[in-house]
Amino acid sequence: MPKPVRRRYRSRRQKSAGFPPFGNPQSDLTALWALRILLDLNGVSRFDEQVFLTQSTVRQAAGLDTAPTPDLEPADLRDLLLSRQKEVEALRPRLSGTMASNLRLLAECLSLSDIDTEILAFAVSLHTCEPLADIANMLGELDAVRVISALGVILGLPLDQFVREGERSRTMELNQPR
Repeated sequence: MPKPVRRRYRSRRQKSAGFPPFGNPQSDLTALWALRILLDLNGVSRFDEQVFLTQSTVRQAAGLDTAPTPDLEPADLRDLLLSRQKEVEALRPRLSGTMASNLRLLAECLSLSDIDTEILAFAVSLHTCEPLADIANMLGELDAVRVISALGVILGLPLDQFVREGERSRTMELNQPR
């Protein structure tokens, strides 16, 4: 009888040292989320306050060259990030591969809406991609209203659709037998 194959599992730190290789739809999507936090939610303006966050991390999260280079002036960094955001937005990245198929299965089993599934994908990415989590931390503490607003911006969802979906979910919960 053949010996069972032992898989070597990597720790979270080893896995999340960076994003998947760029050009990968999942990494482009993660880069898009990071760029929306930095630019659309004005996280880049708080960059200087974040002692743990370097321009190298921001560049990595945005899918830019991470070769050691001198730090850019804030205006130059913002311009670089804006041009990268336009590139990534034009790609219209979507989840693919194992994560997409696992989320599809979960969505079917749990009757998740498309928005719920996107929120779950973002949460998984926050957990597995350390640079994205570091950038998301730039938002600081958010109350419930700001969380909804921020998720709408990050995921590219119109706020009214996001709120309608939340109301539908609450109505379904109330109608469930206990």
